[in-house]
Amino acid sequence: MVAVKSKKPLLSTRVSWEVYDRVVALTKGEKPQFESISDYLTATILTDLARRDMGIDAEKAKMLAMLQDPEIQKELCRRLG
Repeated sequence: MVAVKSKKPLLSTRVSWEVYDRVVALTKGEKPQFESISDYLTATILTDLARRDMGIDAEKAKMLAMLQDPEIQKELCRRLG
């Protein structure tokens, strides 16, 4: 076993191989979305905590994200005239 010395606390979890492979895929390729699995987990945790601090539940957060989609914005503009 390798011991890593760090002043920061560590969070970890076990996931299925399918979930692991999907997260790893986010860190690979020409323009990866994240530099590492650790970066992905940190971004996910901080995003969730910020959402909670603002009092936005998961459904509202999904709706707000959806409204940022250019296609959705075009459709709303078309319908609202």
